[in-house]
Amino acid sequence: MAPPTFPIVITGIGSAGSPIFDPEFGMDYSRVLHGEQRYRYRRPIRAGDLLSVRGLVAEIRDAGPHELVRVETELSDADGEPVCTAVNVLLSRGTAAGGTGE
Repeated sequence: MAPPTFPIVITGIGSAGSPIFDPEFGMDYSRVLHGEQRYRYRRPIRAGDLLSVRGLVAEIRDAGPHELVRVETELSDADGEPVCTAVNVLLSRGTAAGGTGE
């Protein structure tokens, strides 16, 4: 079995399944901090699993002058059955209304 934090390899920042890297999203990564990471497993990931990844921006909300962006990424096996959901929360510094960003 894969270690519990293995999904970061295929769901973390920079992964092909992350929608926040779409240029139209417009995130300035020089202003981003990683705020939170968690996983919801339906079953363990095993050696030999063929996994597909689909990510979505689940929430964007103001936190003072900052924005919190929650990205949820679903991992499914070759049969399309859900395996794990990775949840990342990013802090975009000074980019909310009234913040110091652009």
